[in-house]
Amino acid sequence: MQGVKRVLYTDLYWDSLAEFRNTPYYRQIHENIIACVANKVRDRNFWSPTDEMFSAQKELKGIWHARILGVPLRLLFYKIEGDTLYFGSIGTHADYGWKGKNSKAAERLVERFRHSISRGHVPFPDWDPFRWNDPATLVDHPEMAVLSSKSLRVLYGQLSEEYETLTLFKRKHGERAVEDLELAVSWIETISQARDQVERLVASREMFEKAFRDTTMADCAMVIPSPEVASRYTSYR
Repeated sequence: MQGVKRVLYTDLYWDSLAEFRNTPYYRQIHENIIACVANKVRDRNFWSPTDEMFSAQKELKGIWHARILGVPLRLLFYKIEGDTLYFGSIGTHADYGWKGKNSKAAERLVERFRHSISRGHVPFPDWDPFRWNDPATLVDHPEMAVLSSKSLRVLYGQLSEEYETLTLFKRKHGERAVEDLELAVSWIETISQARDQVERLVASREMFEKAFRDTTMADCAMVIPSPEVASRYTSYR
């Protein structure tokens, strides 16, 4: 079966995802959203007990819900039209009146979804950078794939400040830790590596913000595109 080729992120989606930032659940949610998209890229009609279209409530016709977190339970609401997957929001059963109860909730969910789509695609959120206290955590942090170039520049500034002051280093290891040259140099080298990574991401992110102004290619959804994928969009530089 033909799969989706594009995704459209709504501001509602980013706002609801933001609630899980700086929580132990964020990485799992992020990974499960990527898996959901991957399934739809292979087959737009992919179905499983944890990823299915609403069928019992007429108000929700055409909307899917995928379980992206088991405990606490969270669902990703989305729809597919043509070759595009539209992200709605992340929520719970209460958002649509589970088991036929509270149909007004379902109507509100659909209306919020419709309005958010009408406001257009938001390729990357202008979130404040995530909290970090060790530059090593930035290497594989999932938010590196979704932050806007503006947000990444702020993160670059934080890294530069830490490079100069070692404030977080001293807070983590103690004021006297700067006398441990091996430990301090390792920290500084990690900051340099992280800054280089962020600098590269800023350059490519600006390109993708232009290339994906209307929708994002599905193979780039919630991930840092590979160099091979990125090369397809060099004309937008």
